[in-house]
Amino acid sequence: ALLYDLRPGGGNSANGMCEYTAPGPLKGRLLIAYFSGGRCVQTFAFDKAGAVADERPLVGPDGRVLRFNQPLDVCAHPATGRVYLAVFG
Repeated sequence: ALLYDLRPGGGNSANGMCEYTAPGPLKGRLLIAYFSGGRCVQTFAFDKAGAVADERPLVGPDGRVLRFNQPLDVCAHPATGRVYLAVFG
């Protein structure tokens, strides 16, 4: 498919996104900040054809979904892997 519906996993307002390039379990995944709906950061993995192969929310060390106060943008430091969010609220 040419388009992928981002709404079911995160919400109606997908704003900032970045590719996670640091070593670790998120390497190569696309991170998308959702302002409304889930108010989370969804992570996406792709297959060799470019289709979404896996979608899941960003979770904390305890395995629980991390929720934020109206996240607008997300970026990740390429060397340390730290994830930074810009939030509206």
